[in-house]
Amino acid sequence: MKIIYKRTKDKKLCTNENKAIKQLGQEFARDLFDLIGAIEEAAIVLKDIDLPQYRLHPLTGNKEGIYSLTINYRSKYRIEFIPLDENDEEMIRTTDLNTFYKKVKSIRIIEISEHYEK
Repeated sequence: MKIIYKRTKDKKLCTNENKAIKQLGQEFARDLFDLIGAIEEAAIVLKDIDLPQYRLHPLTGNKEGIYSLTINYRSKYRIEFIPLDENDEEMIRTTDLNTFYKKVKSIRIIEISEHYEK
């Protein structure tokens, strides 16, 4: 799968190991790089990373249309993204998420965030 970054700071966090360690700590930085690797190298469509440890799900409320992947099951950090089609255009969500996840070929990361920010 292809990753497009909305913000330069998130791209640096996902591609610069030292920056990730400084911001997230050793364990979460390693898990972030594992997840990014799974997306870029192992996944062809979004369904390929629909694994329990990543908790792939659509967000609701003011974040409707945005999806989330948890960096690891103990992490407060998550990747928020918009699914894209093969032309890198935003996809409209359907009620059948399983079929939808099979069609998503790239994502636009809009934010690496703390899910439980205080």
